[in-house]
Amino acid sequence: MPYFNFERLIAKYSCEFTTIITSKGDYDDKGEWVNGGSFEMPMTGAIIGFKESKVFRNEGTLTAKDKHLFMLKPFDSSWKSVVVIYKGEKFNVEAETDNADFTGFYSYVLKYVSAFDKRVKASD
Repeated sequence: MPYFNFERLIAKYSCEFTTIITSKGDYDDKGEWVNGGSFEMPMTGAIIGFKESKVFRNEGTLTAKDKHLFMLKPFDSSWKSVVVIYKGEKFNVEAETDNADFTGFYSYVLKYVSAFDKRVKASD
């Protein structure tokens, strides 16, 4: 049981955003291999910016363009990668804070993708 109920707080600051999800390949019901693919999915969560202009943390160096995402449900573990599109900007989901047992929410670090970053391949 979480120490504090963050559900109302996260709902208050939540907004809609789009995710570009790349799924892993898997076997179907017939036992045949099906390649993974990319698809878009609308989601909701609280996206908050980092206050400092540059922060050094365990996840690496964060800048003012990076964001923190708080959600009440986690991203599916079968997804290979997730890109978040928020206010026309792209972010890679870099790290997950695994403390949902104590807090009741899921926390992710969103790393800003510049126009020159080649890591984003789906739906450019």
